[in-house]
Amino acid sequence: MTARRAAAAAVLLCAMAGRAAAQTRPRPAAGPGSPTFAVRGFGEAGTFRPAASRSFNAILGDESGPVYGGGGEVVLRSNWFFRVGAWRFDENGERAVRIENQTYRLGIPLTVTLTAVEGSAGYRFPVGRRRLFVPYGGVGVSSCGYKERSDFAEPGENVDERYTGYQVFGGVEYRLHRYLGLAGEVQYSTVPDSLGAGGLSAEFDETDLGGVILRLRVLFGR
Repeated sequence: MTARRAAAAAVLLCAMAGRAAAQTRPRPAAGPGSPTFAVRGFGEAGTFRPAASRSFNAILGDESGPVYGGGGEVVLRSNWFFRVGAWRFDENGERAVRIENQTYRLGIPLTVTLTAVEGSAGYRFPVGRRRLFVPYGGVGVSSCGYKERSDFAEPGENVDERYTGYQVFGGVEYRLHRYLGLAGEVQYSTVPDSLGAGGLSAEFDETDLGGVILRLRVLFGR
């Protein structure tokens, strides 16, 4: 091999080694000039199973139903995040009564609506150098509205009340793209002393409008 060819081969090998090292080098830590936070939005859909499952089943014919919602969150560089969101559960059923431990549906249409506005805070746990998977968890407080509506209701039979609730949640986020992600999440909420004053909830001794939500979230932003 001539000296010129040997030199060319050495240059080529050095270039290839430098490229490989650049590809495997860890990402540099965020410097002082990096953004300290990111703002992003989300939409979500899932299934809600209420704590008062017997009361809901008597009216709606099912112990769970779909929910949908959305909101936004601020993610800090320190991995703390703050979220504001809302979700809605809206199902049609029938008025029902319970007599001698038997439940009878009355054939009177009834719509049950549960709407929650939530504020939450939590922490993220990025996994791996590329941070494709990010487990997270958090807690929060909510304002929960509960409505029962019927076209044939007597005065005082329709319900429109609002209560304070609390939630704890956890999930895993997966980044599809720099500005797009998916997350699977489970949330447990409690809305104490919101039921049980009368009707079926009193018969079943159910006092909580909270429950468990399993949902899929679509994230827009970093």
